[in-house]
Amino acid sequence: MKLKGAICSIWATLELLLIYLAIKLNMIQNQISGIFYEQGAAQQLS
Repeated sequence: MKLKGAICSIWATLELLLIYLAIKLNMIQNQISGIFYEQGAAQQLS
């Protein structure tokens, strides 16, 4: 029974890490696309 609890807590920790990584990746992706968007807009203006 103790082992099951340990597995559950490890699983919950992994789940939180995955969610955190997904949010981080999403933020990085938004920053990258934002940079590209700004560069594209700057090229169109000149």
